[in-house]
Amino acid sequence: MKLILVRHGETDLTREARLQGSTDLPLNQVGMTQARVLTEALRQGSIDFLVSSPLLRAAETAQIIAFAAPAHPALRIEPLIKEVGLGAWEGLTLDEVRRKYPRGARALGGGSHFRRPWRGALRTGSQKNPFRCF
Repeated sequence: MKLILVRHGETDLTREARLQGSTDLPLNQVGMTQARVLTEALRQGSIDFLVSSPLLRAAETAQIIAFAAPAHPALRIEPLIKEVGLGAWEGLTLDEVRRKYPRGARALGGGSHFRRPWRGALRTGSQKNPFRCF
């Protein structure tokens, strides 16, 4: 068995480098395109089963993959893997978090590793390597 983990496509908040947490936003047009590009890369193997967070951005990404897969695999929406809520940080950039909540940012190690995890994901990936994330 092979396990493949996929991050959802772009939303308007990720485009603006803002934290989403459990804010429920759909994919934007770029995010839908990213999911379709990913389906092309995934066609090389077979997908038996998909599991997704219930948030729109994740569920839409999984639905695009499921629909494009040759076998149309089952899709399970699993509330237990819903994204973590970030409270007052949701909708803010990391710089805004550092300014408005310096103690909280420091408590999470607000140094160089406290950064956008999506930096460069698919947006800078190539057709040869759509999985390049960092």
